[in-house]
Amino acid sequence: MIRSIVAGLAVIGSFAAPAFADELGSITSWEGFYAGGNVGYGWSRDDREKTTGNDFVTEANIAAGTIPSSRKLERDGVTAGGQLGYNWVFPSTSGVNLVAGVEADIAYTDSSVSNQGSFFHNVQGAYKQELDYLGTVRGRLGFASNNILVYGTGGLAYGKTGYSHDVLSNQTPPQTIWGGSQNGMQTGWAAGAGVEYALCSHWTWRGEWLHYDLGTKSVDLEGGLAKPFSLTDKYSTAGDLLRTGLNYRF
Repeated sequence: MIRSIVAGLAVIGSFAAPAFADELGSITSWEGFYAGGNVGYGWSRDDREKTTGNDFVTEANIAAGTIPSSRKLERDGVTAGGQLGYNWVFPSTSGVNLVAGVEADIAYTDSSVSNQGSFFHNVQGAYKQELDYLGTVRGRLGFASNNILVYGTGGLAYGKTGYSHDVLSNQTPPQTIWGGSQNGMQTGWAAGAGVEYALCSHWTWRGEWLHYDLGTKSVDLEGGLAKPFSLTDKYSTAGDLLRTGLNYRF
């Protein structure tokens, strides 16, 4: 995956290089439409699975610690995607202009975690959490001076998430006693900051940090060979992105 991203950037660079050479040194106007691509790295250190019981026996086992009440899940992975947007410039006599804009982006995220540990006496719990893609629709507000734009950003975030929890027997190979899963779209918010530099009149480079929070999702454990407990898992999905990219201004 990483090799493919690097190769793609090299191809983009080979086409962009003549434009850079022809226009280097010119100052861009920040107003107007733009589109581009980005690559980066995403991580989460705050995702957590929290287990609650749906009956007295289950709650008693959770309170006693024989069934874990929560488990920390840490995801990370590379991201690659594209963005498009529009900027409005409000000139000032100081030479530092106010820039407001709107941007939409979507990115593939190679972000998942699998975790297995003791669940109840001699059985194991197998947990999995993943984020397949992440998109945002955000406003941007910042200040531009010549070739440099510094901005803050915030708005809607959405992504495709997946969660599963299987309770496994101690047999060889293990069998699923009971379990549950959820897959689908989640929405939330995203906010961050970035800096963008005009390489020439049409091309800009950017670096950006973004924090996102897609909220929580509940998973009920059902079926299987037996159902000695009634459980609901609640998963939280939030994280951070550091990414860099190129934009072409039309």
